[in-house]
Amino acid sequence: MHGIQFPDPATRQGSMTTDIFAPDACRFFRLFAIRSTAPYCAVLFFWVFFILSGPFAQAQELPPQWRPLVARLAAEGLDQRIVSALFVESSVAYDPEPMARKMEELYAIRFGTKLTRNVQTHLVRLGYLDDDIDGKVGPKTRNAVRLFELVRGMEITGRVNEALLAVLSQETRPMPPGTTLPEEEDRDIVYRTVLTPERLAEARAFYNAHRGTLAEVHRRYGVPPEIAVGIVTVETRCGLYLGEKSAFATLASMAASRDLDILGALIAREQPSAEARRWLLNRMREKADWAQKELVAMFQYAGLNRLDPQHMPGSVYGAIGVCQFMPSNALEFGVDGDGDGVVDLFATEDALMSLGNFLSQHGWKRGGNSIQAQRKALYRYNYSKVYVNTVLAVAERLRGAGTDK
Repeated sequence: MHGIQFPDPATRQGSMTTDIFAPDACRFFRLFAIRSTAPYCAVLFFWVFFILSGPFAQAQELPPQWRPLVARLAAEGLDQRIVSALFVESSVAYDPEPMARKMEELYAIRFGTKLTRNVQTHLVRLGYLDDDIDGKVGPKTRNAVRLFELVRGMEITGRVNEALLAVLSQETRPMPPGTTLPEEEDRDIVYRTVLTPERLAEARAFYNAHRGTLAEVHRRYGVPPEIAVGIVTVETRCGLYLGEKSAFATLASMAASRDLDILGALIAREQPSAEARRWLLNRMREKADWAQKELVAMFQYAGLNRLDPQHMPGSVYGAIGVCQFMPSNALEFGVDGDGDGVVDLFATEDALMSLGNFLSQHGWKRGGNSIQAQRKALYRYNYSKVYVNTVLAVAERLRGAGTDK
């Protein structure tokens, strides 16, 4: 996979003399707090030319939804003119959906939801669940749902959703006596969609195509090839799926989301108390602050590595590259794996070396890793039991099947 290519300034319309350019280069330099050295200036020349030349260099009004964010970025020391030009040139549209989704998740964990309470009420009525109606999807509720799905001959998922509620609301038969789930250890709970023959074939093909780089990751950082492939298999289908939205747009939208107005659907549905509303507002602003820091990190990462931040695809919350690093982790743990002088996480060699470096810095040791130590390091990559189980399951299948099949 080729890295994102920075647009050639020669293809842009308009012109800028060196004399006019120089002050803006220095301001851009300060924008990302990069050391003032000649090599970096040469790199940043392309960035500033890209932003400040061409038709978008003409005076254009910054859309009102971005003005508070740009002002906050300027208060952090970033050059307001350049940041404004970046938002204007990119024509990035504000999208409340990422923050709304995140707050839905956090609210459900903290307070529960009406949907889950309704599902739990029916599960109690039918005998699948003890009288434990709290609106939260915990282990007991998931197992009760799975029991119901087993009895009804449905796919066993343990998920709470509107479709399940519709089936439950029509059910009149109580749980048959003696109904039990097949024994399943914690390590067996995985993302089943990742372990399909198609996805495992992708993993084997990736392994075979990048043997040399994977061997170097193992030599340098002690991370076995099958573990590295397991991570990128879960994260991006080995680089085949990098996200559908711009990470820049996602992080900027989250950073700009600081009012409860965007949570109209949640508030109308859940009718949160005054205390819960205060909690929502505080948590939203904490998440907005986090997104703003990641946005600044993205600017720094892009400026250092001659990448265009406007067109980096990302995850639903702004992670980037084959290895899906947040920008702050890209700055701290990114490695130039192919020796071209930049850290481009959309380039496979850089992504694999970077994830090896991350795991090494978070407890992965060369040789002698117990399964507990492996799991602990992988939790630092993604704090999810199902995620870690799935990475290890992919690795186990790669070891068991070989890599040339």
